[in-house]
Amino acid sequence: MVQNLFQDVISVSLTTSAVIAVLLLLFPLIHKNYTTKWRYFVWLILAVRLLIPFSPSFPQAPIEITPVSQNIEFKVPVQKSADSAPQVSQKDVQQDEKPLAASSESSSSASRTVTLNEILSMVWVLGIALFMLYHFIGYFIFKKSILRFSKPIEDKHTVALWLEIKKEMKICHNIRMMVSKKAQSPMTTGFFKPLLLLPDLDYSDADLKVILKHELIHYRSRDIWYKLLMVCANAVHWFNPLVYLMTTASNRDIEMACDSELIKDSDSVFRKQYSETILSAIHNGNQRQMAFSTYFYGGKKIMKERFANIFDMNKKRNGIFTLCAIILVIGIAGASVAYGVNDSKAGKAIDNIALLNAGNSYELIDGKFVISYGAERSAVVPLTPDTDDQSAYFQDKAVYISDKVTAIAYGDTTNQVSPIMVLISNDEGKTWTSYSVPDTKADDYTQKYVGFTTKNDGWLLLAEGVAMGHQNNRIFQTSDGGKSWHEIGNTSDTYARVATGAGFANKNIGFVSFRYDSDINPVVYRTQNEGKTWTKCSLEIPSSFKGIATYATALSPVFNGANGVLPVTFRNNVFDSSGNPVDVTVRYETSDYGKTWTFNEKYNLALIWAEAWSTRDGRARYQIMDSKMQSDFRSQQEKVNGDANNFVIRWSSPWVVKYDVALDGDQAVITYWYTDSTASTYKGVERLSFGNESGRMVVTDSKTEVDMEVIQK
Repeated sequence: MVQNLFQDVISVSLTTSAVIAVLLLLFPLIHKNYTTKWRYFVWLILAVRLLIPFSPSFPQAPIEITPVSQNIEFKVPVQKSADSAPQVSQKDVQQDEKPLAASSESSSSASRTVTLNEILSMVWVLGIALFMLYHFIGYFIFKKSILRFSKPIEDKHTVALWLEIKKEMKICHNIRMMVSKKAQSPMTTGFFKPLLLLPDLDYSDADLKVILKHELIHYRSRDIWYKLLMVCANAVHWFNPLVYLMTTASNRDIEMACDSELIKDSDSVFRKQYSETILSAIHNGNQRQMAFSTYFYGGKKIMKERFANIFDMNKKRNGIFTLCAIILVIGIAGASVAYGVNDSKAGKAIDNIALLNAGNSYELIDGKFVISYGAERSAVVPLTPDTDDQSAYFQDKAVYISDKVTAIAYGDTTNQVSPIMVLISNDEGKTWTSYSVPDTKADDYTQKYVGFTTKNDGWLLLAEGVAMGHQNNRIFQTSDGGKSWHEIGNTSDTYARVATGAGFANKNIGFVSFRYDSDINPVVYRTQNEGKTWTKCSLEIPSSFKGIATYATALSPVFNGANGVLPVTFRNNVFDSSGNPVDVTVRYETSDYGKTWTFNEKYNLALIWAEAWSTRDGRARYQIMDSKMQSDFRSQQEKVNGDANNFVIRWSSPWVVKYDVALDGDQAVITYWYTDSTASTYKGVERLSFGNESGRMVVTDSKTEVDMEVIQK
């Protein structure tokens, strides 16, 4: 959480600094053309912006700023284990593949990895605390010391003049007025109980009236609170020198805005008198200025600027349109810069959503573990299967396949106390390297989920065995392409149920999905601080689908930037009298890193329709048809198969390689790609129409637009 906040603050600081720098550089021009009140409000808007730790963002920010990615590992030596990491031997690699480049040994020490971002975040928080303590302690010490040598003003004439000016300025609030031997110039202080302090000097009625009006203008403008806002903005951005310059400029403009308000519409005679009053009010200009008070004196340079402003009788613009333009620039600047998106050029985000339809797969073929990259390329994994049973062999393994990274998380079945290993290839299976996950034992984890968000940044979830419906897990990350792994947290303390999927959008934002337990809706927990805390996502089965979903089980979400897809399996336990359940997989979508999820009913009906054609199981199609289509379907099955209850809907060849679903207005278009044993490829296109029946959306019609068009023979 703190790391995310720190990164957001850095982004805000960078973008706002650009605006501050331009305003400071253009100060002579601004001072000449715009009122001091205009500058007063500009600094106020910038301070508020600096205190809002987030920005609107464009889908693809024009400017991306990459933070330093560095891990610092603290190791505590422990007795080295007698069991080394499993080695993948040369004989395990097929003759047409290159052998493993390297293999790591198990860790011989317990380690605690701290990221540089964590260290900088803690330094930032400490800096804020010290900055605020410095100012508040200084304020309270100053106030206590000055009050010690202060006393209420008892002179009846001064009190009467004070009440008269308050009445003239329509100020009813009780404001204490005291004279102090410690005060070296008039000032106002106090947030909730304002106090006006005057030096222990004799003032003429004319001078005293001007001084009192000046301080009451500060009070009416809530300038003490304005200064508090500036100090808070400065504290949050204590590392930014431009914010210090902005705070100094705002203090100057507070006084100048007050001067301008007091001399408004006055002639040169009064302006001269006011300037002389300021000079006479300054008994000693060396007193330390407090952040939470107003004061007449601000240093020689500022006093010169104030006097120049007092005698400047040129008409100046209010600059409302310019002010609006600056607000717009601040917003656009924030949206145009993305901080911490990618860690390096090699760390460009992987489009994991595209992988859903990439046609990548893995299977056992003739006793070999084979990975297919689409329909054209394949590679043999340098692991020796100990069984021909696909389900049994892959049960305790996790496989991630992309063109940038291929990763397989596994344990050595012959050495159960060896660590979990992750086999990595960055060249689509031409070469492989195996790395160990520290402080793990293969025998402890029955489930694994692995993935990468960039070529360097990956994640790994290890889940223990299930006991009474409960399951503990551990989550690891890598920032060097899988060479080293460090533990970031788990969901066990928040929700210790059976994991059914996991996925990360980036280093900070991740998700863990869980099996149906008591909530029939999809159960997914989200972290935005690298696994330190988890919150439950708001997900429900849409009302139109409750008739075909007894419960839902969320799977592994995938992301491309802020956009994400969450596959969810809906199980219908009451499809037919024989009690055979029907599973359909649908997709929830997000465009804000999984904060909120949406469900497009038409798209998902088409998705179910297409998947049923791929698997040849017509039951999934049947349960989303309207009653007329269901009747026609049963008649067709009776005619073709001689059994209305036979739900096989096509021949096994040619088989569907992949399909694509696209919405076209109120309809959906499904494109299928096929192949057969002759390696010929075909394409088919189908159009679906939708309607409502019995309170839910259903498919009302399907038309074949392209029937098995030959693409390649």
